[in-house]
Amino acid sequence: MKRPLLPPVSLVFALAFLSPCADAQGPPRDRIHDAVLRGIDELYSLEFDSAQSTFDNVINQAPSDPRGYFFKGMVHFWIFNLNRDKAQFGKLEQLFEATIERSEAILDRDEKNAAATFYLGGAYGFRALAHQRDGSLWSAVWDGRKGYSYLEEALKLDSTLYDAHMGFGLFRYLVAKVPSSFRWILSLLGFSGEVQGGLESLRLAAERGTYTRTEASFFLAQFLFMEEKSDEALKYFEPLLKRYPENSVFQLAYAGWQYQLENIEAAKASVEKAIEINTRRNIRYGDELAYNMRYQISFIENDFQKAKENILISIDKSENKENVSGWATYRLGLCYEFLGQRDSAVLAYTRVRKVDDDDRAYDTYAYRKAQERVRTPISGAQKTIVRAGNFLAARRYGDAITGYTSVIGISDDNPDDCAEAVYGLMRAHYENKDDDGVIQASRRLAGLEPKRELWCIPHAYWKLAQAYVRKGMTDQARAALEGIGEYDDYDFRISLEDRVDRLLSSLEKR
Repeated sequence: MKRPLLPPVSLVFALAFLSPCADAQGPPRDRIHDAVLRGIDELYSLEFDSAQSTFDNVINQAPSDPRGYFFKGMVHFWIFNLNRDKAQFGKLEQLFEATIERSEAILDRDEKNAAATFYLGGAYGFRALAHQRDGSLWSAVWDGRKGYSYLEEALKLDSTLYDAHMGFGLFRYLVAKVPSSFRWILSLLGFSGEVQGGLESLRLAAERGTYTRTEASFFLAQFLFMEEKSDEALKYFEPLLKRYPENSVFQLAYAGWQYQLENIEAAKASVEKAIEINTRRNIRYGDELAYNMRYQISFIENDFQKAKENILISIDKSENKENVSGWATYRLGLCYEFLGQRDSAVLAYTRVRKVDDDDRAYDTYAYRKAQERVRTPISGAQKTIVRAGNFLAARRYGDAITGYTSVIGISDDNPDDCAEAVYGLMRAHYENKDDDGVIQASRRLAGLEPKRELWCIPHAYWKLAQAYVRKGMTDQARAALEGIGEYDDYDFRISLEDRVDRLLSSLEKR
């Protein structure tokens, strides 16, 4: 099984609300404006020290102007968002508070200043995101509500402030995607989100904004990818790679998306380029992510020695060992098992922490599997399932089908192994565009009653529904989706139900 690689936190995440403050006091606007643009460009070029120095000069030249404080605050936000360094958190809080004070001073003189209102929204918004990253939910919600309100007000004051659509669109989309367990809090505070509205705001900023085109393009691409619109996503993102070829964070984001698209060679090329850039330029930010992706690619290639080595490097480079995912630790154990190092495997399995969070499905799954592996070594059939899953992710469909079929042939007395193999076989046929093969393989589901891997059955019905849709057999697709509704407690349930809802909505329009 391949865990989806989320794109790494991008440098542009720390630049999401860029806009000039038209009425800031101090030296002539052109000099400050140009300096800020230079600092932003230094950030995109990953010249972190230079960027901070540039923003320090802006603060020294224009101490009453919010821009220098705001942009320098985003530098610290970027670093904190990667490694949760408490010192960085304290610095970004101070700088965003200074931004708020200077923006409010401008509004005391001119209460309809859209740019100053926008800076308030940006400062509160970034502080909210930092609180969320730090695990302070209520602080995040309260600051987020203020940020959202100020951004909304800025657009009411000036509808042509297209840069404001960057933050506004970001909020609208992310609020719509908040886990269901937290939606009651947002509803209580008057938050509302909308996926399509958020995307449209981001398009406005990406296509018509002045200062936010780059970061809006990045976020728009990321969200389009999440909405399974990869072609449109890449249309916005690939120009960023051409403009900033030395930006290793962009390279890592691109690698993550190519990995999810199962373009393994393209993903590998970007990962290696990111590592080369960081090594040559002595940049440590993003190294943990780079080696994490490198291990996942090695794992897919069934090179468990290299996968193990890169997991260990990734953990070593992690600023906070508590943030190492349970999924990575579990797969470290698998690598040891494949290499015949059972004692080391057990030690890795025991380090997988328990997670009671439906929105961290892979870590929850990893904990369950790790407990099983501590008690019982991985079997030959289960090793074949792992290898077949890797063949599938590498688009070696024939090898995947062979592997899964061999497990089915020897698993009559093991419904869990058989369920995993049948689901994998259906996936392999589907990705190979053999819908009849999917339907034929689905017949093996009849009578299967797995105990531990129950999740494979509803996911298999999902794959069957997709095959029927592709064949134009919508009634049969609906019937398959109804079969999923008979299950209510299984791994990866939330993400599957979201996909089912989207497919049912599209079927209703036909």
